[in-house]
Amino acid sequence: MTPLLLLTTLSFVPFSVAEVHKALKQLNSRKPAGPNHLNPLFLKLAAEIIAEPLTHLFNLSLAINDTPGEWRVAHVVPLLKGGDPKMLPISTLFVLAQVLESLSSEQVREYLNTHQILSKHQLGFRKKPTALPQPI
Repeated sequence: MTPLLLLTTLSFVPFSVAEVHKALKQLNSRKPAGPNHLNPLFLKLAAEIIAEPLTHLFNLSLAINDTPGEWRVAHVVPLLKGGDPKMLPISTLFVLAQVLESLSSEQVREYLNTHQILSKHQLGFRKKPTALPQPI
């Protein structure tokens, strides 16, 4: 198999305030707060006010290729599962890091689709195609 030669490289495009606002509004308010106790419901309700400064922060992170160190830390919380006496480790992440990740992953997905890098048979990690059984 010959290696795929790419003539273009992935460059992140700065996020717009509208994109950040939309991502904030789509947060699941039932999810737990992150290690900094910032509740997704609060971010969702404050989206109108905080979208612009967060856009600046996210774009700055892209420009310098770095994120705040605290955002890369997960806090592991033990959680009982149903009637099972075993504890399951659940990682809680910073909600703002999750928002930045969702915005970035959208651009990566668009790049992969535009440049037809993934096989048409690759269904995992894609939004639109369903994972229906494929004929063998």
